[in-house]
Amino acid sequence: MSALSSETRSPRQTKAHVRASKTEAPAQSGLRALTEWLVLLALAVTLFRCFGVESYMISTGSMAPCLLGFHLRLTCPSCGLTFAHGASGPNELAAGSPREGTLSAQAIGKTGNSPEKVPCPNCSRLCSVGTSAVAIEGDQLLVHKGAYAWRELAGKGGPRRWEIVVFRKPDDEHPAYVKRVVGLPSENVELRDGDVYANGQLQRKPLTAQLSTRVLVASSEFPAVDDDPDWETRWSFNTAQSAWRVSGSTFEHVPHTGGAVAAPEAAASPSPWDWITYRHWVRSGGATSTSVSLDHWPDDLQPPDPLLSPLEYDSTRQRLRCLGALPHVQWKRWDAATADAEFRSALWDLYRESHVVPLTDASPYNRTGVSAPNPVHDLLLELTVEWRGGDGGFAVEMTDGAREFRTELDFGRREVQVLVDGDDVLFTGPLSVTRGTPIELLMSTFDQQLLLAQDGELVCDPIPYERTGDPPAPLRRPVRFGARDAAVAVTSASLYRDVYYTPAPEHSAQVFNLKADEYFVLGDNSGVSIDGRHWEQPGVPESDLIGKALFVHLPSRPLRLEWGGEVRQIRVPDFKRMRYIQ
Repeated sequence: MSALSSETRSPRQTKAHVRASKTEAPAQSGLRALTEWLVLLALAVTLFRCFGVESYMISTGSMAPCLLGFHLRLTCPSCGLTFAHGASGPNELAAGSPREGTLSAQAIGKTGNSPEKVPCPNCSRLCSVGTSAVAIEGDQLLVHKGAYAWRELAGKGGPRRWEIVVFRKPDDEHPAYVKRVVGLPSENVELRDGDVYANGQLQRKPLTAQLSTRVLVASSEFPAVDDDPDWETRWSFNTAQSAWRVSGSTFEHVPHTGGAVAAPEAAASPSPWDWITYRHWVRSGGATSTSVSLDHWPDDLQPPDPLLSPLEYDSTRQRLRCLGALPHVQWKRWDAATADAEFRSALWDLYRESHVVPLTDASPYNRTGVSAPNPVHDLLLELTVEWRGGDGGFAVEMTDGAREFRTELDFGRREVQVLVDGDDVLFTGPLSVTRGTPIELLMSTFDQQLLLAQDGELVCDPIPYERTGDPPAPLRRPVRFGARDAAVAVTSASLYRDVYYTPAPEHSAQVFNLKADEYFVLGDNSGVSIDGRHWEQPGVPESDLIGKALFVHLPSRPLRLEWGGEVRQIRVPDFKRMRYIQ
């Protein structure tokens, strides 16, 4: 989990200068004043510690990426994205394998059991864990110890669902834990397909909780720049005639009309949408089976050896297939071995399609193999969009594998519409947009609920829905955005996934019955978190709550100094990591 070492914050002490008057006040009056001052100071410190704010340091990654334990900071050499990879502190190394999920004393020092290569979440480049990796202390967390007592006095109850709490477990060696509340007193909590159900009802996160739990999948702000033949951009144009252009990390749509206002006679028949599609391209590996149609194996080519080649041909079903991403070197070797045009075309299709894999809950923060990947279907897309001209529109389309949702911004009519499965309109409302002024657009399908927000505010009420029928299809190309008859710039497009709560392998049933004073808590980094799923007594009694996570304060980063031929490592504040906890 995540363990906290306590650092109580006390009021600043000041020196008391007491001078007794030689003629008007006896010496003992000064001693009495000093004694009273010290008593009051001790009382103030005690009250502040009991009812105020206390500081803890997080050592492990059970709440990553919201809260980070001791970790390595890696920077991808291809796309430049900086991301965190969990590591062990010296205290944990001395005790053996780390126990993820606890809040313990400081975990600082050199790393131990990290793998040699970690895939970049943005471009799947394998990044070396070596001397270039920067070791970073865990987040230091301020905890409001009196938050729930004040709520009780105000009649507002204790912790709310999706809040992050700090608590103790009397039967555990660790002093404190930090987790997210997902179940409330007297509820029957169930984990199903990665989601949380309470008393049989799916619990949907509000926007603030989604922003706290989201995990980055890819960002267009960090385009990969390298000569790897097995890499293609994840953001691709649908046609070679697309009016989209790429300049660095910016997508610009410049229609052939130059973005001018359409003539009245053309308004009734707008141009088709010009899309940019996200495809989850990986450079190598994977366990996905991919196949394409092929009528026959070439006569001039020996069949593949199953022990030496990833290729396989099924003559009965007339399918050419491979397991995992077909390496470029293998494609090139087979392509050069025959003149059969049909085979070469099918091979090329297989090569490219095998690199587009389903999204899973795999996390670069965790060590390889800590848990089997699970398919994810809850996504969030955030874009910065600037309307530069034309009376056309901009659209975002997203699928969860079962339903398709589309948000359309009509610049001419200043209108926003949300549609599902084609033309079924779910919402129509006014669009607040000014030419030349960027807006932040967010669309989400977390927890079978459609959310749409502009500049941090919901555009419409959340739209809940239910998946029915067969399990949803794997997500390989889950989102796209497009424009028509308008000049538009997208300066960033970031795709995130939701937390996927995994079952505990030691428990066959994932239903937890809470008592009238108990809360059920889980870690965001579900694959490695030790939490209510694993405990013999899954509920946390209200009496064991320490307080509400309030603020990440005083984070630090290492700074290398050279002076007089000596090299020293010192720690300096890292203000970018300071943040309020939602």
